[in-house]
Amino acid sequence: MMFRSCIWLTILIALAGCEPTAEQKAHFAERRRLECLQQYCPGDVLPTYNTMTHEAIKLNGQWFIGPKEYFSSGTNGGAFYWPSKTPVSPKVQDFPEKAAATSGHANDVTIEIFLRSHNGFVRSPSFYKALQIAETHGQVITKTVLRPGLVLWRVKEDDGYVATWFTADELRDSNGEPPILFCRREDEPKSGVCTTGFIWVPGIAADLRFRAKHAQDWPEVYQEVIRVLNLLKKA
Repeated sequence: MMFRSCIWLTILIALAGCEPTAEQKAHFAERRRLECLQQYCPGDVLPTYNTMTHEAIKLNGQWFIGPKEYFSSGTNGGAFYWPSKTPVSPKVQDFPEKAAATSGHANDVTIEIFLRSHNGFVRSPSFYKALQIAETHGQVITKTVLRPGLVLWRVKEDDGYVATWFTADELRDSNGEPPILFCRREDEPKSGVCTTGFIWVPGIAADLRFRAKHAQDWPEVYQEVIRVLNLLKKA
C-alpha cells in the first residue's frame, strides 16, 4: 500500500509537468528505503532455502527463514490456532479448531503475530510502568489475581471507558517486565479483540492480536508466541 502511494506521488508530479524538488526526491527515497527494510525490493538477493517447507521474511533489512506452516511472507508474520497450538497451515488433516477455521470464524481461534522493523525508540514509560502510574493516580478500579501468574487490571481511561489489562506476572519480556495484554472494551468479554506489542529482538517488533475470550490464557499464549518466533532463523 505504501509503495502504491509512492507511485501515485510520482505520477501526480509528472502530470503536473514539473520536476520533483530535491525535498520531494529525498522524501520519496526515504519512504522507499523504509519499505525495503521489510519487503523484497529489486536488487535483493533471496537466501537459499527449501521453498516447499519454509518461508523467507525480510525484517529490518535482514532475511529470516521460518516454517511455512507458521509464517507467511505476505503478511510478514505468523499465526497459530488456540488453544491447541496448531500451526495456521497445519500438516495434519484434523485439529480441534478446524470447524471454526473453515467456516468463516478463523479469527475466533487464531493468535496472529505481525512482525515489523523497529527504529530502536523505546516507549517511555513502558506499558507495565504505565499501569503502575495509573494505579498511583487512582485510575485502577480493581486489580485481581485470577490465578498464580495472571493478574487482571480494570482501568478507567480518560475517555471514560473501562479497559482491561492482563499481566503475566511470573514471566518477563524484553524490558524485563511482566508481558502485558490490552483489551479495550470491558463490555465485549468474548468477541472483543486484545492486542499488545513488544520488541522481539533488536530492530524487530512483534504485534499480537486475538479474541478477548483467550485473554485468561495470556501467560501460555505469550510463551507459545515466543516459542514460535524463535523458529525464525536469520539467513
